[in-house]
Amino acid sequence: MRAVALALLAAACASPLPRHEIERIADATLDAADGHLRDGLPTEASYLTEAVLRADPGNPRALELLARIGAAGPATRNPLLGSNQPLRGAASRAPVWRVLLYLPDRLLDLADVFSVDLHLGFGLYANLHATRALQAGVGGRGVTGLGWHERRSLGIREQQESGFVLAAIGAETSSGTQSGTSGIYSWSETVAGLQRPADPLYQELRDYWAVGAALTVIFLGVDLDVHPVQAADFAAGIATVDFLRDDLATTRGLRLTRHEQELLRDLQEAAARTR
Repeated sequence: MRAVALALLAAACASPLPRHEIERIADATLDAADGHLRDGLPTEASYLTEAVLRADPGNPRALELLARIGAAGPATRNPLLGSNQPLRGAASRAPVWRVLLYLPDRLLDLADVFSVDLHLGFGLYANLHATRALQAGVGGRGVTGLGWHERRSLGIREQQESGFVLAAIGAETSSGTQSGTSGIYSWSETVAGLQRPADPLYQELRDYWAVGAALTVIFLGVDLDVHPVQAADFAAGIATVDFLRDDLATTRGLRLTRHEQELLRDLQEAAARTR
């Protein structure tokens, strides 16, 4: 529990970034987003703009840009689907490639239905959930695990979390880093009061609609989830209907420069320190 307590103390003591610094980072990110939109890449523009709004809700330039992106096509995510729907760009592939990628896409869709993490660390933590609208959990832990995680990431997840939740009401804090086949992703989120699918934690990391359990006892633990939304996407995918927009046959990864990735990290830090 000491590691968890130290992590929470550090988060609480982190001073918010000055307003002018947040505005500087936001303006640079929105300049990049505007450039992607002019270049015909609305998905990249949406990803950058959404990051600005998480750090600076109500930013008028970001809201205006998001409206322009929406007019350009389906580039934004459905907030109800949250972490189930990755933000990927549309790809135009030859029919032969769509045929060749049909089986890999079905296998990946099937793999998305389950996630598991086996971890070591320290803590006492338990959570049982039939979606996050109906859950019970309490405790704290600081652990490092290996598994198949959300975001199609086979690799390592280091996390610290603590809190109490009953049904959809509670207070939880979670931070950590996930490194794997989907790249490196860091987060630091706090959810207090009513937990909703639109909360940042459920948009980027945790599936609000998952059914499963998490348990850490002293040094060992496991997280195991079944994802009904992903199961529906797998079933629809058999008929080539991809409502989560994650098939390799019709989508592609984001084209972000190293500078843009650094801006995203700065925005993530700003968002965590202003909550």
